[in-house]
Amino acid sequence: MRPDQRIVTKLPLTELWDETGALNGESIRHLDESLIRELMRAGQVQFIVATSGAKLNWIPMQERFEFWKTVRPQIADALKPIYLERFPNQIAYVASEWRGRSGECLILLETHSLIHRIHFSGKATYQELARTFYQLFVECCKLSDTQCAEHSTGV
Repeated sequence: MRPDQRIVTKLPLTELWDETGALNGESIRHLDESLIRELMRAGQVQFIVATSGAKLNWIPMQERFEFWKTVRPQIADALKPIYLERFPNQIAYVASEWRGRSGECLILLETHSLIHRIHFSGKATYQELARTFYQLFVECCKLSDTQCAEHSTGV
């Protein structure tokens, strides 16, 4: 497959790539909101968004500050469970720091959402799909319970 046609098939990623091919390197560390702010203050950073079933989205450098403003409330702690209902639009990003070909700072944001939990790579087992659908069912029930509680209390 040509590098410019490659898509994300599994998260977390073990390597990054661009239109010319794979980057040598690996994830350096997980990042939270405050660490991302520190990296942005220290110098230029390049954001990359990974979403299952899509190409890596390399955010243009000139758009990084505006982009950061939009995703900042959706940065999740990689070491804690992700409760999507606590994030805007039920989309969360797990952030990690990487290095580019020239040593530049790359910040990878891996997308977590209800829609992307169902991964159709052709390799999913029945048990994986059943577990995913069960998790979706449980989350929908929680949402319904919340809505019911708000309705019954008049909130």
